[in-house]
Amino acid sequence: MTERIVGLIPALNAEGSIGAVIRSATPYVSQVVVVDDGSSDRTGAVAKEAGATVLRHEVNRGKGAALKTGFHWAVENGFDGVITLDADGQHLPSSRPRRERMYPTLRAAFAFTRCRSCEKCDSAPMASTWRAR
Repeated sequence: MTERIVGLIPALNAEGSIGAVIRSATPYVSQVVVVDDGSSDRTGAVAKEAGATVLRHEVNRGKGAALKTGFHWAVENGFDGVITLDADGQHLPSSRPRRERMYPTLRAAFAFTRCRSCEKCDSAPMASTWRAR
């Protein structure tokens, strides 16, 4: 069975870099999702043109809220895990550990997000926030 992993990119006014980040992430994830956090530029349009699913906050709510929106979307759409990336290209997807090494971490982060985000989830275990090393 192949895990379905989302590449989640919170973005604010990142039209100059977001397309390249999406294209570099595509080989490593099942789907790229950009949360446009109230950008005043063409971030959402450029992300969509590059092949990402775009979720939009009409006003800037901050990186934490953008991540929460993206994790909630991943849960609702049945994904197995999420890898977060910066919209400015600071952390390249190719530098991430292999999926097989990250999967237990992703499952823990995913369970944590479900418990915090979804009213209908009352049985998933709580977990700490983990970072890939």
